Amino acid sequence: MRGGGAARHRTGRVRGLPRSVPVGRRGRSQPAPGHAPGPDRHRTRDLRALRTRVGANPRRSTRLRGRCGDRDPRTAPRRAECGALRLGTRASRRPASRLRAPRRRRRDHRLVHPDPGRAARDRTGARDRGPLPRDRVLRPRVQARALRRRGPRGDDLGAPGDRVRSRALRTGPLHGERGLGRPVRPLKPRSLPGRPSRDRRAVLAALLALAGLAIAARAQESAPRLPEDTLPRPLPRTIPLGLPDSLADRLPTPEVAALGRRLFFDPILSRDRSLSCASCHDPAHGFADSAPFSSGIDGTSTTRNTPTLFNLAFGRHFFWDGRARSLEEQVLVPIANEAEMALAIPDALARLGAEYGAEFEHAFGGPANAERLASALAGFVRLLLRGDRPVDRFRAGDLAALDPTERAGLWLFESRAGCWRCHDGANFSDEGFHATGIGARNGELEDGRAAVTGDPADRGRFKTPTLRGLSLTAPYMHDGSLATIEDVIEFYRRPVPEGLEGLDPRLLPLELSDGDAERLAAFLRTL
Repeated sequence: MRGGGAARHRTGRVRGLPRSVPVGRRGRSQPAPGHAPGPDRHRTRDLRALRTRVGANPRRSTRLRGRCGDRDPRTAPRRAECGALRLGTRASRRPASRLRAPRRRRRDHRLVHPDPGRAARDRTGARDRGPLPRDRVLRPRVQARALRRRGPRGDDLGAPGDRVRSRALRTGPLHGERGLGRPVRPLKPRSLPGRPSRDRRAVLAALLALAGLAIAARAQESAPRLPEDTLPRPLPRTIPLGLPDSLADRLPTPEVAALGRRLFFDPILSRDRSLSCASCHDPAHGFADSAPFSSGIDGTSTTRNTPTLFNLAFGRHFFWDGRARSLEEQVLVPIANEAEMALAIPDALARLGAEYGAEFEHAFGGPANAERLASALAGFVRLLLRGDRPVDRFRAGDLAALDPTERAGLWLFESRAGCWRCHDGANFSDEGFHATGIGARNGELEDGRAAVTGDPADRGRFKTPTLRGLSLTAPYMHDGSLATIEDVIEFYRRPVPEGLEGLDPRLLPLELSDGDAERLAAFLRTL
């Protein structure tokens, strides 16, 4: 070997360095014996620049490794020098075949250019292809240094968890359909297969929340309606202003009224204990139902709109067709009706004997039976009185109780509109039956009162309801077909339907202007 076997420095023929630049074991260039330092036909580069070039281009490092003769065992010292040149550290004593660039640098380089040698081709063809995307960098040295510090997502690639992450970013389908040769933006680890992204998790959570709300809303709709007792305790036993005093001797005792009040709000009287009397006669809606028809057991439905319980103590007929002749008879019908509470009276009495035995003994002095059950419920309903309204105070002499619009509506009610013909008296009802044409189907009237009397002349006739609490008891009419007070007034302003026989002869279209209709509606809301 030239220079003797004891020589510690050898001159390597490395492209980019002249023969006159030997390499020391610490990586510093020294002039060779017999050669003066100075410029050569090859421009001298410092080891730092050469080290950067070698680390940035694997093809160049391959050529360098071949020129160093790393496969020749006779050139071990030269291999050590080349290894120091590549690694930028002291010459390793390991075999030259095991000397290679650090995995971090190779990983950084492949993240920048997945295809080896792509950087050179990008530089040569950049003019023809136009401007490169932002993720295609023309200076791999700067990009590699940035990746070495921050990684593709700004975190340290040297962490153990990031090694696996960076390996996943450069292998498999993450580089696009065209394979590793197509540089694409690396996917974020949160978007890797099997792990939903944060946005996807947020969308899924929102969908689950909406589904839960829909299920809860549907369950609430199908859940039994059991209004709470929010009435005053105890209920007033005085007759309100505007109502006759004849009711005073028919009021129940406090014990009977208290028992009837508990039974009215208790679902014990329904077959599956899902409904109470207050489910259809809701105090918040004037002891009526806000739906055209009320729902019963097992999804059944009534065929009539639920009327209010206000001032039933003054009634002579009960239900829309008047089939009940007393309030005690009326309160027992919904309990046994299959479309409503669907509980036989004997079964109801058995339940009451087990759970309300002491209360019946205290109120009536005996066990529960049908008569006492009816008396308790009817006694509570008789206390549901509505009076002492602005119209009652106006009639009593308080002229300021009604404003000018409401006074004009009262004048229309008692004169030109003719409402008083059917809705007269303290309860604003004549307790009679009239055919107004509501509910006619295909030119034919419903049975109405005729289902009870059997008289064809009573077809289409229904009980005149009270107007007390009218603003609370919508919808209106026996079929719940009119939603607002204005709709009711508009119905009576229309011409009488032709072809319907048996209509009340007093039923004439109201000749009211729009202003008159508004004044009449304002008065009706004061009731």
